[in-house]
Amino acid sequence: VRGNNASDDTSYSGSYSDSSDDDEGGTIIIKNLPFTVKPEELIQFFKSIGPVKSNGVYLPNDSQNKPCGTAYVKFKDKSHADAALSKRGQMFQGRKLFIGISNKKKTSREYMHGTILVRNLSTSDKTKIRVFFGTAGTIVSIRLIYDKQRSYFKRCAFIEYLEDESVERALDFDGQEFEGDKLRVDPARTVSYTHLTLP
Repeated sequence: VRGNNASDDTSYSGSYSDSSDDDEGGTIIIKNLPFTVKPEELIQFFKSIGPVKSNGVYLPNDSQNKPCGTAYVKFKDKSHADAALSKRGQMFQGRKLFIGISNKKKTSREYMHGTILVRNLSTSDKTKIRVFFGTAGTIVSIRLIYDKQRSYFKRCAFIEYLEDESVERALDFDGQEFEGDKLRVDPARTVSYTHLTLP
């Protein structure tokens, strides 16, 4: 199933749901996938782990309604989702996979899962940003925000973490000093930002 909503930079809305009234299966989130990946390829990749539920693969789209390299895979048994973490870091079609347990009971249109919005950054050096914010958890991507002409850095960035829990830890950076300025850190809402640098 592919996402069909183009309201945000990383849209997680769509027909797939991980609601609590849907048996006791476990769901994983996979990041850094090829944009061309197909559900059946993921089912085959995890075949040795355990069976995936019917319609249990969801591929969300970005704000341009294009694949964003992320997938949710729901197994029939929670233990299989835990076992799927053993494939974390493995190569899939030439890309190293980031895999975590999805703890969201329902997909959200208000917040971007696992992502924070950082304001008042005094540097656009991604290495420095990654080192500082990496203490909260594994960072998947850092996207810097520029003006429409890309002539100047707007001192803001989206930072996407592998685990949703890392967002809670990263929020503690709000008000802390980084490179001489006090940071503003919030969960990233599903608002449309354009002209972002690539991760």
